Amino acid sequence: MAATQKPQTIPSYVLDDLSSRFIINCRPEEMRTIIRIFFQIEIAYWFYLDFHRVENPQLPQSSMKTFANTLMKHCSMLQKYVDEFGKHYEAWRVYKRSISTFGAIILDESLKHVLLVQSYSVKKTWGFPKGKVNYNENPVDCAAREVMEETGFDIHPYVNPEEFFERSSDEQVNRLYIIAGVPINTVFEPKTRREIRDIQWFPLETLLSPKGDEALKDLLGQNYNLFLVMPYLKELRKWVNNKLKGHQKKRKPTGSKVAPNQKQQSVRYSRDMAFDDSTKQGRRTVGQSLFGNREATAQSASKTPVIDPNFFYSISLYNFKLDVAGIISLLPIENPMFTVSQVPNQPAIYK
Repeated sequence: MAATQKPQTIPSYVLDDLSSRFIINCRPEEMRTIIRIFFQIEIAYWFYLDFHRVENPQLPQSSMKTFANTLMKHCSMLQKYVDEFGKHYEAWRVYKRSISTFGAIILDESLKHVLLVQSYSVKKTWGFPKGKVNYNENPVDCAAREVMEETGFDIHPYVNPEEFFERSSDEQVNRLYIIAGVPINTVFEPKTRREIRDIQWFPLETLLSPKGDEALKDLLGQNYNLFLVMPYLKELRKWVNNKLKGHQKKRKPTGSKVAPNQKQQSVRYSRDMAFDDSTKQGRRTVGQSLFGNREATAQSASKTPVIDPNFFYSISLYNFKLDVAGIISLLPIENPMFTVSQVPNQPAIYK
């Protein structure tokens, strides 16, 4: 019988690097509660997927729950939480679901198209750009930040703080500001990784149609999951109709109808996202390596670095040098207790 293959684990050198970046050296207030600690672990998780696994694709894929448990067992500062890991993790998930979200419904200048983003995690799911609010963050600033992260577009010049749609459930508020008049040829490009797979203008009339799902499949050639969009469409229809009221609609000249066998083309956003075969996790090719300013090597050529197990490894601290003389020269001290003297080509001497 063939031996059972042992499951791959995240190497210690990677866990050391993540611990130093996001746990050991984080701000003290981020370690005050287990909830805030889990948010730090989540940041480390995305960093692991976005950078470590890009540098070395042989590293194992991992769920957030498995990753958190692994990092807690490895990092001495977190080991005290391991015994009740399940309880702590579930409490964090419940809290995370209660955080309010803010975003935007973006319409073009004609009010005929609405911008939707496709989730990375669920391929067929589309929705409005939005995200969770940070502690003490203004709702408009949150919406603008999330839209910028997911589309690369700044809504500040367009936003009216009093014009939005809102849904509430329990303690969570979900608010979408209405952003109208955005040029349809605007270049959209996500600023974050592993979050947005695609961005596209959708014909609003088709979304509002009673047979919208079938129409979209026929129009765009694939099925779409729009359950995040549907609750807002009724209000959006009223809003658009009010805006268009009093304005005479232009009529098409006779004979301008589209032939029955000719499909209308969907309006795509202006820059197609170029994914290669290695971007199954929704990433673009990384132009520069995070770990050193070198050209990114082909993923097949990536190798696990040779690490001394007796040495705490953090590549971010590799070759770190402290310019003591330079720091002292910047201190606002008129009569320092010691001075620095240095002979050319010799180490500094402290007196």
